[in-house]
Amino acid sequence: YKERFAKELKEYIGDRSINQVAKDIGIPTQTLHRYVNCQREIGLENLVKIADYFDTSLDDIVGGNKKHKQKNRGKRFGFSLF
Repeated sequence: YKERFAKELKEYIGDRSINQVAKDIGIPTQTLHRYVNCQREIGLENLVKIADYFDTSLDDIVGGNKKHKQKNRGKRFGFSLF
């Protein structure tokens, strides 16, 4: 599941700075880098923080619900990609 989560997380982060996203979420930058690079398993607390930040469900952020994810991607930032 780490690989699928890392892929989804990269998509959600997009062109944004990982440093800024980590700061906004409230987790260390190194931790977010490790999630993106499949070097660390994520705990529930950080998973919830990340899903909240991107205004998406836990299912979406781990790659479970593609249809719903496409509708919500970017919602937090006032735009929609789809």
